[in-house]
Amino acid sequence: MAQQSEAVKAYLPKLSSRDLLHVIFEQPHCRMANLVERDVAAQQAAARYLKALVGIGILREVQLGRDKLLVNVEWMKLLANDR
Repeated sequence: MAQQSEAVKAYLPKLSSRDLLHVIFEQPHCRMANLVERDVAAQQAAARYLKALVGIGILREVQLGRDKLLVNVEWMKLLANDR
């Protein structure tokens, strides 16, 4: 979490929000609705934030039916290697 927090601060300083980082670390994936429900951002802002995080490689967008999941890439790698 610390490494990704530093990456967000370095590449997206306007996006560096503690609440945003907590939401993307609650589960190994998130949806735009998670940000809206937690009052981190309105729908359009949440979409911009998540797109920016995809752009710097922190999240990866995965289409699952009608839903888009945003997977925290490094966290998933850690979970996959933790046996």
